Amino acid sequence: MTVLGLAMLTVLLTFGFLQAPQDKDGARPVLSAFNVVLLGICLYVLLPATLILNAGTYTWATDYYSGEIFEKTVWLSALGVAAFLYGNMLSRRQNAIDDTELKSTHDAGQSMSSRPSTGAVLYGLLVVGLVLKVALIVYSGGFAQSITRLSDGVRQFSGVESLDAGAILLVTVSGIADGAATWGALRSLRQGRGAKAWLFVLLITLALTYVLTGKRLVILLPITVVLIGFHVYRRSLTTRILPIAIPVAIAVGFLTLSARVFLPAAVAGYNLDVNNIAYADGSVLQFYLYSLEFASVEMISVATEARHDILDMFGGAWNALVTTNFDPFLYSVPRAVWPDKPTVFYDLSHGITAALGVTPFEDPTVGYASTLIGTSFLIGGTVGTVIGMLLLGVLAARIDLRLRRVDWSDGSIVIYALALVAVFHLFRQGTLGWTFIVSIVQNYGVLLSLLVLCVLAKEGHPSHRPNSSRSVNS
Repeated sequence: MTVLGLAMLTVLLTFGFLQAPQDKDGARPVLSAFNVVLLGICLYVLLPATLILNAGTYTWATDYYSGEIFEKTVWLSALGVAAFLYGNMLSRRQNAIDDTELKSTHDAGQSMSSRPSTGAVLYGLLVVGLVLKVALIVYSGGFAQSITRLSDGVRQFSGVESLDAGAILLVTVSGIADGAATWGALRSLRQGRGAKAWLFVLLITLALTYVLTGKRLVILLPITVVLIGFHVYRRSLTTRILPIAIPVAIAVGFLTLSARVFLPAAVAGYNLDVNNIAYADGSVLQFYLYSLEFASVEMISVATEARHDILDMFGGAWNALVTTNFDPFLYSVPRAVWPDKPTVFYDLSHGITAALGVTPFEDPTVGYASTLIGTSFLIGGTVGTVIGMLLLGVLAARIDLRLRRVDWSDGSIVIYALALVAVFHLFRQGTLGWTFIVSIVQNYGVLLSLLVLCVLAKEGHPSHRPNSSRSVNS
């Protein structure tokens, strides 16, 4: 029955990709909220489930493995995907935009104007942000210590101190360079010149950000903005590239995780041998595929089997709902304004790590995500999973209405990219509070920079491409 469940999950995903939302030209862009969720399911549910079926056991939640539990988890995931597809397609039919409305939107867009000069502010934000990044690296011990911090284990082994709260705040502020580089790359794609130079600047800027933070998620928004800009201004990225996009996503994840694990070890002189890691079996690729990166299916099982224990940690389902979906929004209030602000904001993933005995619930340092499938089950059981995934489908359909319009601008691309990033985090993390923290709070510098540049440019003008015809990437 487990194999049948995986087959059903595969069929649902295939059907979903074939029914992906269309843009105004009738093409199916790969960069839609709908496809982002389906890609997330492929990477964090289908792939791990297939690996578990091959291994015959769990890697990180071994006490929660049995054939029956795994089978139940697979079928719960399939049910969640079916609910997502139903909610999305139902909402899509109800909210379809007719051709007359599209044309009126286009005509309105043609009359808008834009301010041509934002160059001084653009370069100012870029330079200030880059200087701040380099200064932080130098004054926190140089590149060697910054690279060592990428891995908490290697950092502790080497005795390197972590960044203090003030330095972390400055890292966030330095995101103005990321936003400026992103805007410059987006503008160059629209204007049809200087794209290679700006993409190089963006690459260097994001590399410095990664060295400072070790978090791949903070570079997700700039990358998404540029990819959507390429789709709008240069060449359509449709679902035809999915056979390439999924392996590329896995490869990028592998490279960035390897950099965070093996590079600090090399710098610190620590011998990290995958032969000494049981689940790696001497293979770097297996080390990645069976890492916590793809442990979501196991955590869904923990959520289903330890549901009552986890809810008891929060004081019941209602307290768990409020504590993890709404309280974390208070994280954005500066401590200078609220001196008594709590030092810990909880997520349901903290309950899962506590159930596994990884960290004490009272002092969580890490959380293992169970995706929206697992978190909604924690709150409402099977019915909760159905409702949660159905609502995610409705939300994705509302966001993807943007694809049917013709008045793309740099500003609307940024907003749409932010929506896609938020949907990705909402599915993967499964709670509103942590989605807000990861999507918005950790990107304050990036968003501030992009907002300033949008306002100065009076965004809202219609998009136009250097070429009269638009080619489709096959």
